[in-house]
Amino acid sequence: MADVNITSLEVAGTHVHVSDGPVRNLGVLLDNSLSMSSQVNRMVKSSCLHLRNIGQVGNKLTESSTKSLVLPLVIYRLDYGNSLLCGLPIDLVAKLQLFQKKAARLVTLTKKRDYITPVLCRLHWLPVDVRINFKMLLMAFKALHGLAPNYIRELLNECQPTRQLRSSSHIMLQISKIVHFLYMHRKSGTFYHYIFDNLTLSRFKSRLKTYYFKLKYPH
Repeated sequence: MADVNITSLEVAGTHVHVSDGPVRNLGVLLDNSLSMSSQVNRMVKSSCLHLRNIGQVGNKLTESSTKSLVLPLVIYRLDYGNSLLCGLPIDLVAKLQLFQKKAARLVTLTKKRDYITPVLCRLHWLPVDVRINFKMLLMAFKALHGLAPNYIRELLNECQPTRQLRSSSHIMLQISKIVHFLYMHRKSGTFYHYIFDNLTLSRFKSRLKTYYFKLKYPH
């Protein structure tokens, strides 16, 4: 796709300058190529600062107390706006995953040479890539059940299967071309289908987390 250089746009009769650098919207940094690298780097920098501050007193706190500090200051910050990170290159997501692992080591006082996956399992923390998928599926579920704005619902296309599904309560979705371009363009030619049972929001969240937990931490 050829690059398009636009310096200004006219919106409702007003000329709006197009910024070359990232712009902030609801606390999320968006660059002109939607690479989300600026947002990821800012999240990593912020997480690093908080981990360093907590680490200075972490050995004097109980695991429960340290966890109560790490969750809002690090983990929840990594989750904020993470649906915009869907489909990013592995190296960018890995940056966030690294700090989740560092946070887990700080909470449990686990040494660097020790295997971290059992620690994440014990803390019941899903990996960053799964947390992103979780947020996307949760957003789609809300849109299907009238719990999200209409503009999100309009991005979802229901698929009509060629054969009858086992349960008529199942809904099969196909990612729209717009969403595919913004989030999935690195997996060109691939479309994803998700099936949603006729569940309440709380049961859907519980089942989805259980599914991902068993998938990532098989016993």
